[in-house]
Amino acid sequence: MNEDVGKLIGNKFGEYIDMEHSGKGMCWGQYLRIRVRLNVSKPLKRGSMLKLGGKMMWVSFKYERLPIFCYYCGILGHADKNCIRKFEEHDVGGATDLQYGV
Repeated sequence: MNEDVGKLIGNKFGEYIDMEHSGKGMCWGQYLRIRVRLNVSKPLKRGSMLKLGGKMMWVSFKYERLPIFCYYCGILGHADKNCIRKFEEHDVGGATDLQYGV
């Protein structure tokens, strides 16, 4: 886990800004903490398939310090209890699962 991998992952779902790492560009542990610039008018991504080490693998994304967030549609600025999309899909028999967790 190094800064090159952090840039690859960060640019996959936003614009890479910075990453926490040792002075030599290496990162230790289970997670990479990457700072990115996102378009918050679109749903946040839960993860992505990336080619790392020559093979495709699923990389899950976790977010920190989010303001009001809808766990149904993934958009910032409203909660799932006020989500118009949730109510519209429920009215036509759609699922009401919280895709982004509880």
